[in-house]
Amino acid sequence: MNYDLTIQYKDGRVSMRFLGIDFFALDKIFGTMPIKRLSNYCFGIFNPKQEEPIYIQSSDDNIAEIISVPITNLHSLLVFFRNIPDREDFSIYKLAVDFNYFSILYDDDCMLVIEGKCSDKTRFQFFNRLYREICDTLENED
Repeated sequence: MNYDLTIQYKDGRVSMRFLGIDFFALDKIFGTMPIKRLSNYCFGIFNPKQEEPIYIQSSDDNIAEIISVPITNLHSLLVFFRNIPDREDFSIYKLAVDFNYFSILYDDDCMLVIEGKCSDKTRFQFFNRLYREICDTLENED
């Protein structure tokens, strides 16, 4: 599989964009990282036993319909979706997460955007390590 990658560093900020990332690959990379908040999300769940699909979105603040425990990391959310047997029964339209000093955006086009401040050597090393982890994950998915 081919992946598109764009990295931009400007004015102490880094932006990395990856196209072609499977949603479940996020668990290996970000699953256990503590999150500040889910800043924006929209999921669709299409259960054939129900007449209407369920839409879970940040504007409705209704994530408790699918996850009853507070979300402190992405793993519990990813496990919920992984437990849906048919991948066609749900869609991740958008998932934006704020971590301590960076954020991610994942959308239904399999695009992952990572943005954050990169103002010193420690942060540079963090983003470099994150980049390598993502690339290793993509290689292992092939």
